[in-house]
Amino acid sequence: MKRHLTTSGFTAVLVLASIWLGADAAAQIRSVTLGIRTHCPYGIRGCWPEIRDGLEAPAEIASIVGEPDITTDTCEVKMREDWTADPEMFQRNFTTMRIGVDVRGVEIVADGYLELQGKSLVLRINDNDEPLELAALKQKVQWDPANKQPQAPTRAEKQAFAKLKKQSLRKPVRIRVVGPLVSAEKGEPGKRILQVRKFDVLEIRS
Repeated sequence: MKRHLTTSGFTAVLVLASIWLGADAAAQIRSVTLGIRTHCPYGIRGCWPEIRDGLEAPAEIASIVGEPDITTDTCEVKMREDWTADPEMFQRNFTTMRIGVDVRGVEIVADGYLELQGKSLVLRINDNDEPLELAALKQKVQWDPANKQPQAPTRAEKQAFAKLKKQSLRKPVRIRVVGPLVSAEKGEPGKRILQVRKFDVLEIRS
């Protein structure tokens, strides 16, 4: 069942959200999915021990979630709560450890409050860090091995940001956003952009 941000859909969304949040509701960036391209001839599965060694090194990574997904050439990790959303840290780590891996992209699942800063829609995760500017999806992190290219976004994924922009900002809205985390182009150091692949409303405050 699709969940839209219409008024009539809020009740169902909020019921689902209460189940989805679970005991670890305090986590803000709930998980990170890495698109991996390995230099070894055995693919992400065959070279998983080396990749896993690389992921166990950074203090910012709290845990590695299961095995890699060979259908999308991705793997999932959980970050510590004090991690500042830095998409480049993963590639820097593999390079420093001299592990033959290219990080094709970084996708996060992030909870926060929807706000408007000037003309930009942003997601405020906490009060200490700069909010993440939200933008339309450009390219998925998930890979299409058969066609040797990023997976083509679905129609819903293409339209997700446009639908989010229609959300009323008259009341504080807590949402969950899933999508690629990228650094802004040159001239804006430290600025992070979260491309919206999908989202859900978690809470509406009166």
